[in-house]
Amino acid sequence: MAELSDLYVNLLNQASDPMRGYRAMQDQQVRNMELQNKQREFAAEQQLRELFARNANPNISEIGAISPQFAQTFGKNQMEMMQAGMGMQNIQSQINERAQKRDVDESRIRAFAFAPLAEQYKREVDTIGEAQASKNYNEGMGKTASALQAAGINIPMNFNPEQATPDAVLNTAVGFGFPSEFFKGQASLANKAAEQRLPQRHV
Repeated sequence: MAELSDLYVNLLNQASDPMRGYRAMQDQQVRNMELQNKQREFAAEQQLRELFARNANPNISEIGAISPQFAQTFGKNQMEMMQAGMGMQNIQSQINERAQKRDVDESRIRAFAFAPLAEQYKREVDTIGEAQASKNYNEGMGKTASALQAAGINIPMNFNPEQATPDAVLNTAVGFGFPSEFFKGQASLANKAAEQRLPQRHV
């Protein structure tokens, strides 16, 4: 008797609300579509995993054939990664340029610091002899190298103050713009010698 009452109530409710059955049918259709979408997403995910297992770097068209949405996201991520990589390359290039400029600047500082010792050697070799002039020069080079390091100027690993000859030091310094008094004096002597060798012109 209770079952007949429930059936009667349901029939009465449907009669009083004719849209109730239609809404229930729509809700079921929505649930079915959601289920189908989930199934398609699952199948696409499986296919994408198989694709990436076969090829670690598939092209966009291969991905898009399986999942256009994933292809769009994947392409965007690839573009962002490429732009980030280009940005890193630019940063690295700037770092390299700064490091090269620092190397040149430090080379110039070292050359200007060592050059006076080379010129001192050139003066002393004729007055106190080559042995004492070399001793003074080598000691000065060692002390100057230590002072440069203490000031934060790098000294190349292969640099040996005792192997840097006065001529090599002066030539390097002049290449960086050092105003060598020794070279000026040599040039002046050469000019005077050339003038003396010129034949006298008769007026």
